[in-house]
Amino acid sequence: MKTQPISRRALAAGLALAPIAGLPALAGAVSAPDPILPALEDLRRLKDRIKGLDDAAQRTHEALSELGLETPSVALDGYTLADHDAIDLHCDYVGMPEKNIDNTIALLESWRKPPLTDEQKAAREAARRKAHDELDAIKRRHDEAKIATGYAAADGAATEAFERQGDAERAIFETLPISRAGAIALLRFAADHIEDFGVNDAKVEDVFPDAIRAAADFFEGEA
Repeated sequence: MKTQPISRRALAAGLALAPIAGLPALAGAVSAPDPILPALEDLRRLKDRIKGLDDAAQRTHEALSELGLETPSVALDGYTLADHDAIDLHCDYVGMPEKNIDNTIALLESWRKPPLTDEQKAAREAARRKAHDELDAIKRRHDEAKIATGYAAADGAATEAFERQGDAERAIFETLPISRAGAIALLRFAADHIEDFGVNDAKVEDVFPDAIRAAADFFEGEA
């Protein structure tokens, strides 16, 4: 399937062309420069760039999908295991009985797995190591394909830019408005951000209250 999970980054890229906090209407309404207004304009440009980077990552992801690589996983004892921890957990699993028994003590005792012989332990360890080696080989093929198709570089660039977007958003929320236009823009930006991403955005959730209070403080100072 030629799709990627919907992430905060993808959502933000999709909103890149949307107006930010009513900025066009307010940009000319302030006589003195307000640091929030140029910061919002910088964020707009960054989100435009992220949209382009995400589009490029999607194109390379489609090229990667066309290769038809197998899912990174190995089969062991009839189970499909997709990572190294799963291999170890499976091999360490002590087992449980398939049928209930009348006596609770007998049930608990039945959970005790008989100790393995040295030969069985050696065979189990060999199977564990073989599964790890097989999974490593599959993951290497995937990594090589991601590099060859350009997906690794494109996705890395988009991810890095999105991290900068989060930093820019946080900086805006931490900026004190010095004009009515800036205070109004900050409030609208906070409202739009909450509407788009909710209040549980780990990157900025701790500065939401202070940003709103900063705008309120400005208007209180004018009252």
